[in-house]
Amino acid sequence: MAVLGLILGGINFLYYREVVSDSDDTLEFLMENGGTFPKQEWENEKVAFSPELPYESRYFSVDLSEDGTVQSSDTGQIAAVDFSMAVRYAKSILKSGKTQGFVGNYRYLVSDDADKVQIVFLDCGRTLSGFWRFLVISVWVATFGLVAVFILIFLFSKRIIRPMSENYEKQKRFITDAGHEIKTPLTIIDADADVLEMELGENEWLADIRNQTRRMTALTNDLIYLSRMEEAKNGMPMIDFPLSDVTEEVADEALVKEELKRCADEIASVDLSMQTIRDCLKNNFQESESVV
Repeated sequence: MAVLGLILGGINFLYYREVVSDSDDTLEFLMENGGTFPKQEWENEKVAFSPELPYESRYFSVDLSEDGTVQSSDTGQIAAVDFSMAVRYAKSILKSGKTQGFVGNYRYLVSDDADKVQIVFLDCGRTLSGFWRFLVISVWVATFGLVAVFILIFLFSKRIIRPMSENYEKQKRFITDAGHEIKTPLTIIDADADVLEMELGENEWLADIRNQTRRMTALTNDLIYLSRMEEAKNGMPMIDFPLSDVTEEVADEALVKEELKRCADEIASVDLSMQTIRDCLKNNFQESESVV
């Protein structure tokens, strides 16, 4: 569907470029001939346009001076635009400063000569309506295709993916079961190595057996752990956080710490008092001995 949308978008872009290119060629031809199709024998001359072009095209032109004064206007080849409308279009274009573009369905081209400014308008309503109609149809086709693909994917995706999902689940189950089965002989080999070491003593062969079994056990545990991580579908369980209980516990711990600190201060003061008493008794005893 993305490719279809790109193709339709490219076709619309090319169609629009073709419309603009054809209208510009026609406008340049009109500009070269003073804003009108010259009377000539089309079948006898080599021209790039169809002989029916003068009869199929609807156009008008306006000549302005440098200061914006209208010198002349030719609206004889179009019925939807009168003199006042043509002048309004021309003055708006002259004010904008653009040399070509669109005003509604009219493609215009500005020629700035030394004595006047000529603006030629070409009616592109039919070609633009065809372009917009094709664009709308393209959008509807692309939208319908996307919706159809989405419905098909929604209806048949489970059936298509089911074999791959079952194979993946079987693979994970096989890894878990094989891991548990491998752990048993590894444990037995490690135990046998311990028994042999008790009978024969330590040697490099038993050490190698023990190292390899431990390595295999670690690899098997890692494999089982990864398999269990993929099998876990539910995340961590959510519980209500007991904020009031935590606050009360913290407050109790603070009170306990304060009480312990007070008790430690009292004990330190008692120890200090006992040390003071012991020092006094010792000094008194020494003084009595010296008197004797």
